[in-house]
Amino acid sequence: MILIGGQLTQKTIDLATARGSKIENAQITELDISEVNQFVHYKKYETESTHLRTHATPRYNCHGMTFASRRTGIYGTQDLKQILTEDDYIEIKLEDVLPGDVIIYVSPDGDYEHSGIVVSAPHDGFLGIPRVVSKWGKYAEFSHWANNCPYTFANVKYFRIKIDGN
Repeated sequence: MILIGGQLTQKTIDLATARGSKIENAQITELDISEVNQFVHYKKYETESTHLRTHATPRYNCHGMTFASRRTGIYGTQDLKQILTEDDYIEIKLEDVLPGDVIIYVSPDGDYEHSGIVVSAPHDGFLGIPRVVSKWGKYAEFSHWANNCPYTFANVKYFRIKIDGN
């Protein structure tokens, strides 16, 4: 639904870490026309190697896709850090990245500005860059090379849930 004027509605769901800590979240149900107008910004990243996966939806953001199964949006870096800690994620090196791992794009000020899920490991044929699926703001999900998206690739981190034996 696109909203022209008026108030956007949102709700929350019960969302917690594996250790039971509450995670702030919001399911936004409508798009403001100004947000829809910003979608054109994302179009320049759509290339033959960037594939649109879904229609635009404001219900979840990239972090909600990555850490909440596309059920809601997660907006705070502190919440993301809490998820990483309490769900037992460990940071891994680029050369150890495998499909299913998480990529987080870190802004110069330390904010976790974007996240996604790795779908193919980095290899020499693609300059050591993994392919990921991520949600671009309130727009849509894309399958793309990690360095071909609207977010800064200069400082990324990779994570995997620690399982006994890792």
